[in-house]
Amino acid sequence: MTDSSTQIRCTGCGNFTPLAEPYCAHCGRIIDESRAPLPDRAIGSWSVEAAIDAGGSAEVYRVRDRVRDRAGVAKVLLVEAAANPDLVARFRREIEISRSLRHHAIPAYLDDGLTVDDRPFLVMEDAGQTTLATRLAWGPLPVDEAIAVMRDVLAALAAAHARGIVHRDLKPGNVFMPPPGGFAKLVDFGIA
Repeated sequence: MTDSSTQIRCTGCGNFTPLAEPYCAHCGRIIDESRAPLPDRAIGSWSVEAAIDAGGSAEVYRVRDRVRDRAGVAKVLLVEAAANPDLVARFRREIEISRSLRHHAIPAYLDDGLTVDDRPFLVMEDAGQTTLATRLAWGPLPVDEAIAVMRDVLAALAAAHARGIVHRDLKPGNVFMPPPGGFAKLVDFGIA
C-alpha cells in the first residue's frame, strides 16, 4: 500500500516515488520540474529555461542562446556519466553524428562544449513538444498524417544511412510530431 501523502505516481513508468524527489527513483523522469536542479542556469552561451527530461546518463533542458536569441534543446551528461570515459566517448560520438547530419527531418546541430563543471553538452534545434508516442496515446493517426510522419522518418533514416549511421533506437518516443506545415523530426542518435 502506498501513502499518497508522501508518494507520487510517475507518468513515465507508473511506479511510485517519494514526493520530495524531483526525479522518479525508478526511471529518472522529471516528477516536479520546479524542483529539478538546473546547471548554473547557463550552459555555455545558452540560458536554461526549463528542465525537459532526465535519463540514465543525461539531462535535457530547453535553452535560449543569449547571443543570437534562438531556442534550442541542450543534452548534458550527468555528473556520474561525465566521470565515465566510455560514456563521454559515446556522447562525443553523438555530438559528431549531430554535426554531420543535415536533414529537414533531423534536428539541426547548434552548439556543443563543456559546462562550468566540465560536463559535455550538445545543443540542437528544438524538435517540438509532442512525440509520436504521446500522440498515439490519444488514438490512431489519420492515414494521411501517418503517411506524412513515416515519410519524414524514412527520409531521416535514409540520410543517416547514406553517411553510414544506423539509428538503433527507432521508437515512437524518438519521433516528434510535425508542426502545421512542417516536418516530423527523428531524434536521439545517441547509441548509433
